[in-house]
Amino acid sequence: MSRTAVTIWNDRISPVFESAGKIIVIETAENREISRSEWDFRVLHGSDEGNGHYDRFFSPHFGGALVYKKVEKLRELGIDLLVCGAISNFAARLVNSAGIEIIGWISGNKEEVIKALRGNTIGNADFLMPGCGRRGRRGRSGPGRGRLRHGGNFF
Repeated sequence: MSRTAVTIWNDRISPVFESAGKIIVIETAENREISRSEWDFRVLHGSDEGNGHYDRFFSPHFGGALVYKKVEKLRELGIDLLVCGAISNFAARLVNSAGIEIIGWISGNKEEVIKALRGNTIGNADFLMPGCGRRGRRGRSGPGRGRLRHGGNFF
């Protein structure tokens, strides 16, 4: 069984991991989706973000402390694979050190991206963030780079 987390912001892949408001956790076994749940990262901030007063760019939690909390939550949830948009080298190293693989620089509608994961077509240029070219699609595993795992089978 494996667990994949997809960062979301307004029904799309969050453009930046550090500013992701929510994740969808997809549990799979034998290439089939077993369960799906949503987890709200905004509860990690500990203030009034849930009341619509969250400003992701000026929040004092945008940097290190919140990133640590997000990565710890991913680890607690047993996540094996993280699908996200841009991710800083700092955050990518934390995620990788927690034993979580990353497919970064992804953009698009959350359901289309999940469908592409299921169909092993996430490496198509259609899902790469604009301006990223073919960054990370060749199986490289460095910070912030996407990584094809299990021969490209994600589910």
